[in-house]
Amino acid sequence: MRGQSGTRRVTAADVARAAGVSAATVSLVVNGKDTGRVLPETRRRVLDSARQLGYEVDRRARSLATGRSGIVGFVYSGLLNPFFAEVQLGLLERFGERIQMLSVGTEVGHATARGNISAMFAFGVDGVIVDPIAHESLGARPTGPVVLLDSPGGPADRVRVGFDLRTGAEALADHLLGLGHRSFGYLDSPFGTATYQLRRQALEERVRSAGGTVSTATSHLTVEAVRERTLRQWPSWHAQGVTAIVCASDVMAYGALEALRTLQVPVPEGVALASFDDLPTSHLLAPALTCVRLPALELGRRAATAFLDLLAGDTTPHEVVLPTELIVRASTGRPLTP
Repeated sequence: MRGQSGTRRVTAADVARAAGVSAATVSLVVNGKDTGRVLPETRRRVLDSARQLGYEVDRRARSLATGRSGIVGFVYSGLLNPFFAEVQLGLLERFGERIQMLSVGTEVGHATARGNISAMFAFGVDGVIVDPIAHESLGARPTGPVVLLDSPGGPADRVRVGFDLRTGAEALADHLLGLGHRSFGYLDSPFGTATYQLRRQALEERVRSAGGTVSTATSHLTVEAVRERTLRQWPSWHAQGVTAIVCASDVMAYGALEALRTLQVPVPEGVALASFDDLPTSHLLAPALTCVRLPALELGRRAATAFLDLLAGDTTPHEVVLPTELIVRASTGRPLTP
C-alpha cells in the first residue's frame, strides 16, 4: 500500500504510530471489525491518520486472508431513474468506509445487462443488493448474500427491504375520492413486478369499493415513452370522463405532465395528476406533484444494514417494511364536473 506521494509503502504500523495505537487496532478499524472493540474517538483518530498518510487497504491481500473482498454489488434497473441515485446515497452513507460498492445499472432486455452482471461477480463481490426488475437479469441464483429491494411478497428465502405500498396507495385513493374523483386513468409499468402490481391493485380496490372506475395503460419508465403514451391515451380517457391520472412512478408523471401541457390540458383543473416516489425534484414542478412518498434514502440505509447483518452471519430470511406517506401538493384538486 503506497502513500499519496507514491515514494514508499505505507503500512499499518505507520498509521498506528501516527495515531498512537497498536497495529492490531488499525487492522480492526480498517477492516470494519471495530464495533464494540474500539472507542469511537480512537476509530476517528485511526481513520484521520490513515487519510493523512494516504494509507489504503490492499483488498486483494485482505481477500486472500479473509475470503472476502469488502465489495458489494448494487444492481438496479432504470439508468435514467433518479430514484436509484437516492438509494445509492443511502447505501454509501450506511456502509461508510467498511464496504466499497460496485454499481451496475441495467435496462430490461438490454443485451449487455447479463454480461455486466457476470463481470461484476467475476470481479469478486461479497454479495449483491438488487431491485426486482434487475433481479431477473442475475441468471443463476447467487451463492453469496443477497438483499432484495422493494420486492413485496417474496421470494421468502431472501432478505427483503421495501415499502408499505398498500397503505400509501389507499391513502392516495382516499384523497382523490374525497375530492370528488370517480373516473381514474392509471399509467403502469409493463414489467409486472410485485411492487408495481401492488401499487395499482391497492388503488383499484379502494376506488372500486367507492363505486369508481380505473382504466389502465402501460408504458416504459422514461419521460419520453410516457409522454408519447399519454398523448395517444388521453383522447380515450377524456371520452370516458377521466378526471384523475395516477402514475406508478414520478418519472412517469413527468412524462404525463409534459403530454398534458402539449395537449393544453391544465393540471389540476382539467385533470388531477399524482404518482408514487416523491423524488427530490417533484415539488419543483409546476404544479408541484402530489406523491406517495417512498423513502429511497432510507431504503438504501436499511438495505445496507441488512447486508452487513448477512455478512455477520445473520442469514435468517425476513422483510423490512418502511412506512409510506401521502404528500399532497398542487397537482390534485377537485374535478370541474361531478
